[in-house]
Amino acid sequence: MLLRTLPLLCSLALLAGCPGGDDTDKVDTGDTAADGYSGTDCLDADCDPDAVCDVSVADYELGSITGTALATGSTLGMGDNWDPTCTSSTAEDVTYAWIAPYAGSFTFDLSGTSYDTVIGLYAADGTSLGCDDDSGTGTTSLKSITVTAGQLVIVNIDGYSSYTGDYTLAIY
Repeated sequence: MLLRTLPLLCSLALLAGCPGGDDTDKVDTGDTAADGYSGTDCLDADCDPDAVCDVSVADYELGSITGTALATGSTLGMGDNWDPTCTSSTAEDVTYAWIAPYAGSFTFDLSGTSYDTVIGLYAADGTSLGCDDDSGTGTTSLKSITVTAGQLVIVNIDGYSSYTGDYTLAIY
């Protein structure tokens, strides 16, 4: 099983109204966020919060920011809630919800982190968007993916095997 804990809301199929939710009284009116994407995305207030935009599966929210040292902290004491798709891990992990500010390729980088990391990138429904172990500096993780404007990405910072420690996340 990819996720050990995932709210029922995020396992809903496309039912009616906005993608990902069963909220039939909402209708996507297009690009309400003026982000250049004519379809429903997490930046459009008329469809937020639906399952496709549900950030409650993450420990923390980043919004749509990019740059270096966006998030720092420790995985120690966070619990082992996610299983990476690219390697085995029983390490404690932390997750961030991030919404793509525009369509394109973004790199999620844990270089500078103090331990052997694994990074997993997921859609809100748990679908893997990518996973990496050791493509960054030393034994840190680095993964690039292509996203659409307003797409929600759950960033899981994990450790190889049972490693935990202090991390620094960059998105560029």
